[in-house]
Amino acid sequence: MDYGSIIRIQRINLGISQEELAHRIGSSLSRIQKWESNETIPNLLQVPLLCAALDLAYEDFFSIREKNHGRKHRRSQSIPMYQISYLPIMCNHTMHFYRLQNNMTVQELASKCSVPESMVLKWESGRSAPKLDAIPVICHALKIKIWQFFE
Repeated sequence: MDYGSIIRIQRINLGISQEELAHRIGSSLSRIQKWESNETIPNLLQVPLLCAALDLAYEDFFSIREKNHGRKHRRSQSIPMYQISYLPIMCNHTMHFYRLQNNMTVQELASKCSVPESMVLKWESGRSAPKLDAIPVICHALKIKIWQFFE
């Protein structure tokens, strides 16, 4: 399922309008419409806001159904607004931490994610943030759950 469908279906399930969703996340109606029609996709900074507004776990947003042995998915935590601007830095530190914890080199992570080494270095340095489609791949390579990427 694509990101637009996930956003639209969950918004409708909650009974809120596109305008209300835009208001909840501090965005514009046109941005919500573009996401739902798949003209554009949210960026890394918008994912926590969307998940909180739509009451979605990160795994559900990324359409990943993990076996959790009867436990419920961890719901996305609301991130205070002042921390949202630091999210790429927080995620990059998380990526670096788990890469080292797995005794993985930059080259190995790049290979597992099918990206150049320079891209991993940009992600870890905070000069760039991964695209949404890369996050599940990164999490799989680092052997972490998606919600851990956002902690």
